[in-house]
Amino acid sequence: MSLASGIEWLQLWERAVPWAPHRRRRELLAWAGAQGGPPPAQLPVGRANALLLRLHVAMFGPRIDCSATCPACAEALELEIDAGDLLGWEPPPLAGPALFQDAEWGMSFRLPTELDVEVTRNERDPRVARNLLLQRCVSECRRGAEPVDILLAPPEVTTRLGARMEELDPLAVIDFELRCRGCGHGRSSSLEVDSILWARLDAWARRMLDEVHELARVYGWTERDIVAMSPWKRLVYLDLVAR
Repeated sequence: MSLASGIEWLQLWERAVPWAPHRRRRELLAWAGAQGGPPPAQLPVGRANALLLRLHVAMFGPRIDCSATCPACAEALELEIDAGDLLGWEPPPLAGPALFQDAEWGMSFRLPTELDVEVTRNERDPRVARNLLLQRCVSECRRGAEPVDILLAPPEVTTRLGARMEELDPLAVIDFELRCRGCGHGRSSSLEVDSILWARLDAWARRMLDEVHELARVYGWTERDIVAMSPWKRLVYLDLVAR
């Protein structure tokens, strides 16, 4: 993936900044997938996350800093993750429907996509959302030789089916463990790749606009001219302005 210019980064930020987080994710995915491949909405969630991880590497490097607060003693918890390590978990795409067998129950299914998640986003009842995902992703369900509705399968069977989906798409949910150095309390958390990427882009864009404002005010240069400078050249001019 080629490194975008500063002007293009600002244009991406400008398009995404008014939207809610799920719309921002859509904008980031559209940007990341602009060089070809299937539309982002058709990607399994884990492959979409891999696309965002690659975009993070291209824009800001592989280091991802995660932080939280210890629920036991309120101390700050920090963890550094390497995006390259995470991308090593990405499996090859499935060539077709996957098969799942659990005793007398057999199913053909595909992995949940970005569009599937979008369709279920407004469902407040988790059971309704779960059932909708099953109906969208399971193309065939059999009990023995008899075709049946997936919703008639026992909860323990569909739970194991969900675990199988996670095995086939390991980047769909990226869990990690934070342990407090102060009290030893452990806390599990999930890495929201789009949120991390957006936070980095938002901080970069606001800092860049501050620099543009300062240099344009003093020298009268255009935004494009200032953004096109190397960071080191802008820093020298900002130091001169501050004298």
